[in-house]
Amino acid sequence: MDNRFTTYRPEEPVRLAPSKPARFEPGTDWSCSNTNHVLARLLIEHDLSMFISALLGGELLPAELLAEMCTPHPKAGYGLGLFVQEAPGGATVITHNGGAAGHAALMYSTPDGGKTLTAALNHVDDAALSLGAAFQRATQRLVQEVFGGTAGSADEQTG
Repeated sequence: MDNRFTTYRPEEPVRLAPSKPARFEPGTDWSCSNTNHVLARLLIEHDLSMFISALLGGELLPAELLAEMCTPHPKAGYGLGLFVQEAPGGATVITHNGGAAGHAALMYSTPDGGKTLTAALNHVDDAALSLGAAFQRATQRLVQEVFGGTAGSADEQTG
């Protein structure tokens, strides 16, 4: 119980798990493992980063369709699946964030896919227990740090 308030980076429990003995032989019993959830989160973040880099790097779509995806509609400020945000200093950030009950994910990238920021959050729908507001504040700070700009409002980013 001494370390119950210690914060760990997601990679730490994933690295620690294989160093512990198995509780039972594979296929002979069942047990819930939060480490598996952490590993899934890391895979999702990695896949999102690879996806947005490949998409904006021109590896997945013809240039004309990619340009259309990144062209915001005048009324919505939203292209075909992507938000285009102008960051202070003139930098442009391409983004799409969203979520469903219990989960949220975000991805940001430079227009060429050369620099990305992805993250995932598991949360509860109880406002008193939710980390949603803290996640939005952290997102804004990360975007500022990574891209030198600021993130838009949460309403502009979720979809």
